[in-house]
Amino acid sequence: MANKDLKGFRLTVYSRYFEGYEWEIDHSIVDEEILFFAADTSWKTILPQEVQKMGSGILKVTFPISVSGYGSVFRFTPILNGKTQTISTPTDSVSFIHGFGNQQFILQAWDADGKLVIPKEIKKFERTCTVEFHEDFTGTLNLVRTIGETEEFESTVEWIYTVGKKEVQGHMFVQINDDTDQVVLPGEEQRVDTNPAYTIDNKITLSWAGQEVAGTILPIIHGYRI
Repeated sequence: MANKDLKGFRLTVYSRYFEGYEWEIDHSIVDEEILFFAADTSWKTILPQEVQKMGSGILKVTFPISVSGYGSVFRFTPILNGKTQTISTPTDSVSFIHGFGNQQFILQAWDADGKLVIPKEIKKFERTCTVEFHEDFTGTLNLVRTIGETEEFESTVEWIYTVGKKEVQGHMFVQINDDTDQVVLPGEEQRVDTNPAYTIDNKITLSWAGQEVAGTILPIIHGYRI
């Protein structure tokens, strides 16, 4: 069991280097409530072909080609203020009360087989959230209140978010709300840390494939490491 402090479980992030067509990430977090992201060797966020929970604290991440990069797993703790929404009846759309009081939270969907699912649409409101899927879905929605300073951006083709403290790239997780509070994926998302001794160099840059986008960047910047 992880060491504890007064705030709960202290060790909350697993981030390691992997390579190959298949990454087996033995992150040792037995809780079902996790968030995950993958990045290549230049710390650009990448979307694997499939991410699946294998039980006993293991994730299997597969790609159509051999990939070298990093996998990061975030554990829900009292610090992260995580919540879950279970969907037991197959549906392609669900609305629920999230209870955060604003739209500043991050959501990931995991189906009943333990596979990470990218929804068709995630629309956030002050009290509720609506999630639409490409096909009928059963499983769990994992929600976490934003940890860190949010930042709003006017319509531009590139966003630059500077992390306010020294941090490693594998602990810098973000999700984007556009100006209608719908979750959107950037064309490119890269963590930049040319000099880790200076926080000014610790940035996340996002580009939108030539399109101008306005919205808010929602981060979880968390330094406790497994």
